[in-house]
Amino acid sequence: MELKEQIHDRLKLLMFYVHEFTTKDARDIWLSASPDAHPIGDLTVIIADVMTRLNEYAGVSPETRNVAAVWSARSIYPATAVLQACHLLRQSGYIGNPWKAPVTERRNLMKSLLSPEMFEEFASSSPPWPDADQRDRVHRRATMSEASRKFAMTYQI
Repeated sequence: MELKEQIHDRLKLLMFYVHEFTTKDARDIWLSASPDAHPIGDLTVIIADVMTRLNEYAGVSPETRNVAAVWSARSIYPATAVLQACHLLRQSGYIGNPWKAPVTERRNLMKSLLSPEMFEEFASSSPPWPDADQRDRVHRRATMSEASRKFAMTYQI
C-alpha cells in the first residue's frame, strides 16, 4: 500500500476514534485517561502514528519525526484539539457522523490536524474527502486493509 493511502487510512481511523469519544466532554476523558486502562490511550498512539507518517511523506528528518511523534503521544493538546473540533461539527448538526459535514467544514477539521504546509500538500495530492464519486470510493475501498474497509462501509467513506 502506498504511503499516501496509509495516511488516508490512519486519518479515517483517527476520525473513527474522534467520533466515538466526542459523546463525553474532552476534558473529562483526558482526566480519566490512562494508556493502560482506557481506550483513549489508543488515540494518542494513532495521533503519533499519523504525525510520523505525515512527516515521513513530507520528507522530514527521522530525528524531527521522532520528536514530533513523542511530543504528540505525550501531550494532551493535539488529541484535545481534535476532539474539540469534532465536537463543534456535532454541535453544527452532524451528530451521527462528522464525515457528513460539508467539505469546507471537514477541510477545516483536517487543518486542525496538520500544519498549513502539510495540509496543502496532502489535500492537493490525493484528497481523502469521502464525497468523491462512487468509482473513487470503490477504488479507495479496494486498496484498504480489511479493518479499514469494514470501517469505510460502516461510515460511508
